[in-house]
Amino acid sequence: MSVENLDKIFQPKSIQKLDEILPPYWSKRNPIDMLGEATPALYRKVVAICLNAKEVNGLLIMSAPQALTDTAEIAAALVDLIRERPIPIITSWVGGTDMQKDRDFGPVILFGMGGVYAEVLQDRAIAFPPLNRLLANRLREETKVYRLLKGYRNTTPANLQLLEETLIRLSQLVTDFSEIAELDINPLIVGGDAVCAIDARVLLEPSQTPAPLHLVISPYPDQYKEHTQTSTGIDIFVRPIRPEDAPLLVELFESLSPQSVYRRFFTPMKRLPPSMLARFTQIDYDRHIALVALSVLNSQESMLGVARVILERNQKEGEFSIVVGDPWQGKGIGAALLHRCISIAKERGIDKVMGTVLKPN
Repeated sequence: MSVENLDKIFQPKSIQKLDEILPPYWSKRNPIDMLGEATPALYRKVVAICLNAKEVNGLLIMSAPQALTDTAEIAAALVDLIRERPIPIITSWVGGTDMQKDRDFGPVILFGMGGVYAEVLQDRAIAFPPLNRLLANRLREETKVYRLLKGYRNTTPANLQLLEETLIRLSQLVTDFSEIAELDINPLIVGGDAVCAIDARVLLEPSQTPAPLHLVISPYPDQYKEHTQTSTGIDIFVRPIRPEDAPLLVELFESLSPQSVYRRFFTPMKRLPPSMLARFTQIDYDRHIALVALSVLNSQESMLGVARVILERNQKEGEFSIVVGDPWQGKGIGAALLHRCISIAKERGIDKVMGTVLKPN
């Protein structure tokens, strides 16, 4: 688990609320350490602040037994608080009698140093399928062996493009077949224009969940792509957002006036923080409908607007939001995006879609 300052994640008002209830010497880092004063009541207050912070899109709650605290009492204090919340919540009671999760994780892909030293060096990175090129690259870059793969001194670089393709195809394999319980390739040799699995093992088991419903992250919903025309006659390409759209989203944000930024985010912002940018582009397609309107000219895409419907935990209600670049406002782009989002929501059986809109908007 990475440790970073909370001011990179939380808004100042959220940190201020934590300051009011935590000891003066708390670390102000993620994860939040409540030290030895972690009573059930304090746990509840801290978790409530995190859940009510709009910048938080997932929560891991951990508790370890201490002489002055009862982990069972802490769990009891949190049960009603975390029930029916719209974000993923994972709980881990370390050293206790139970470990709980809000759902099973399904298949995961591990990548790292292979060969006879694999178990000793423990050079691994983990990702959830399905992988695209961006996610496959990030998986490689999180390992130490990646430095060797790029070439070192007199060592010839490996064919990274071929390795990327192998990871994506492996990801597609476990996406298409929920019966794959384990698949181990060790070592995998990448040389020249060929890749070779020296040793491989696949374990198959009957699955009660059909593919791709066995995945914790749904595959990219290609069926929602469409070319359409707005009410004012503008041709746009509408599709679900992708992790690779981060640069386009930054460009869209930079096209917004301060007034447009405030109307969308309800607070002044000069830039999109990296954590927010990741949250907006790396989404769970089961719980988050996010469509972008694109203008395509000479194979170059430009993002004109984004509309979202984020589902509540009960999967029956959702909250919508829309943002359109200032040069494109009033041309029917937002209406086209919202209409398509609501159409998808109806298709999924969502009963209610609502949103908060400032009066000037």
